[in-house]
Amino acid sequence: MKGFSRKTFIGIVLLALGVVCLEPSRPGFAAEAAEQEQQDRVVGQQDRREQAMFRFRELALADEKAVQQKAMEERLLNKIRFSFAFIESFDRNANLDSAHKRDLTQEINFFTTFTDIAFKRLRYQIRYSLNTALHQHFSKNDSFRNDIRGKIDYKINKSLLLDSDYDIQYARFQKSTQSSYWRHRVRVGLEHSPFDTRRISHRPNFTYEYKDYVYRKARITSPGTTTSTINTPNDRKDSIYRIGHEIKIEPFKLLRIVSENEVGFNQSNDQHQDFYDYQYFKTSHTASVSYEKWYTFAGFQFQRRNYHGRRFNTTSSAQWEDLPALYGGIFYAFSEYINLGFNASYVKSDSNFPDLEYQGSTFTLGVYTSLKASEIFEQFNLPRPSYL
Repeated sequence: MKGFSRKTFIGIVLLALGVVCLEPSRPGFAAEAAEQEQQDRVVGQQDRREQAMFRFRELALADEKAVQQKAMEERLLNKIRFSFAFIESFDRNANLDSAHKRDLTQEINFFTTFTDIAFKRLRYQIRYSLNTALHQHFSKNDSFRNDIRGKIDYKINKSLLLDSDYDIQYARFQKSTQSSYWRHRVRVGLEHSPFDTRRISHRPNFTYEYKDYVYRKARITSPGTTTSTINTPNDRKDSIYRIGHEIKIEPFKLLRIVSENEVGFNQSNDQHQDFYDYQYFKTSHTASVSYEKWYTFAGFQFQRRNYHGRRFNTTSSAQWEDLPALYGGIFYAFSEYINLGFNASYVKSDSNFPDLEYQGSTFTLGVYTSLKASEIFEQFNLPRPSYL
């Protein structure tokens, strides 16, 4: 080489080799880098999987909440039931008196109930009912009734059931306001089923009823007379006490027999001849049969009333009254929700006051329907309320 001696060339080569030797040695560097990159990819995949799982859990939880909410709504709607009845009646003695005047009546009944189980052995029910009755000829008997009832059943054990209810009713007679009243009623009963089949049971019960005739005043007898009356400033108020006993027998699945006996008395603050005070005894016996779409029943009832002071004159004895009655009916289920029913009843009054005796019969034809709230939404494709 021109310009370079052999020694110079050898020096340059050695210097280059020395620089190379001075670079620190990193054995397996490429493999380490590849391993690190692989670990980063694995961690990234794990993070993405965890994020996906977290999102899936969120969605699953949301779906579970939606399912639970829907199930809760369905249970709530299944606890609510609506019932309607449209009834046409023909009465052969609308006023229940010796005149025996006939009349036609149209009735509309509406019921709604909410039933639930609060505890394992306790069930409660809240019911509201509305009844309107319009008479073709005797419009003074037209009535409008509202009723709210609360009922509680407590199962003490397999054979004992304690039931109680309280209801408030307001009855309005539009053209005969003196008959309108507020009623409060409390009932308590204890049902005993001695056998596991529950085909035989009996139930003693007690009822207290209080009526306030808000447009009728209590009366007193005018001094020095026996028939003239004076109205007091107080509303007429009646208290009714009843003690009863009921027996149910089901010899087989289709047949049920119910016998009831009851004693009680009515006590009023109307003091004129103690006109509304009486004691009574009542017995009734009913047999019913259900088969497929048919249901029929028939029964007999007898009631005896002994009035304390009600008299026609000073020499007559206090009034007594016997009220025998026959009743029956038959129903046919056209569908799961609609029934057609026919009822007939006959009542007769025998008394020691012949002018007050009467007899009469009533025939009714009605259409009845009953649906759960969930079935109403389903049958009519109604949007379900979002707040349920």
